[in-house]
Amino acid sequence: MTGEVELHRLLRSILEPNCCQVIAGAVPRDDSATNDPFDVVIVDLESLHLDVISRVVRAYPDAQILAICGAYREADCIAVLDMGADFLPRPFRALDLLARVRVAELRRFKAKGQRRYYRRGSLVIDLFDHEVIRAGEPLALSPTELEILTLLARSAGSVMTFSQILAGLGRADSRAAREALRTFILRLRRRIERDPQRPDLVLTEVGVGYRLAAATGDALYSDAPTTLSEGMGVRIPAAPGGSFE
Repeated sequence: MTGEVELHRLLRSILEPNCCQVIAGAVPRDDSATNDPFDVVIVDLESLHLDVISRVVRAYPDAQILAICGAYREADCIAVLDMGADFLPRPFRALDLLARVRVAELRRFKAKGQRRYYRRGSLVIDLFDHEVIRAGEPLALSPTELEILTLLARSAGSVMTFSQILAGLGRADSRAAREALRTFILRLRRRIERDPQRPDLVLTEVGVGYRLAAATGDALYSDAPTTLSEGMGVRIPAAPGGSFE
């Protein structure tokens, strides 16, 4: 993320309360791609310099690019959009920036080939906003319960081994960790299953791991509108990690 000190402070004050990590840096000097794992790169420009934006696009091929500028022409704005980037005129409101970053992150999410929603019966999981709804009502899961459910939903219909789930949670595979995982699965079933004693969503593969039942048809496992709230919010996912609670 690039910009002057003042802009960097402003971006931090707006984005960090919304679960983003903001890092300052310089505009790349050449066209070579970097290995920096940024999700969104914000470029601060006095005017829309297409060569600079093009250089940033090539340097961060896996990131979404957002140019903040003071002066611009309509033709330049169209050219920026054609590059697959976005722009935000200065001065801007905090909500405008949050909306742009959210859209950029959603584009990146979809560009990675990830489906946003898992649905089966009355259960809906928003894999982007990390929200769960059952029978039209949102469920308040613990962070660990939500992460386990999200991991299973991303591979719905397929078995995830104990080791794979624990790795996704940032935990080493051990007897204690597997027992803790079993406890969280039991708690999760009590929250989402119609009959926790006879689960039909979170299924156990004895001696191997767990599996989330396949979504109920392609029409349900899609990005069609849902009853989940579409409130304002942004996030730049961190590397898998965290601990049990």
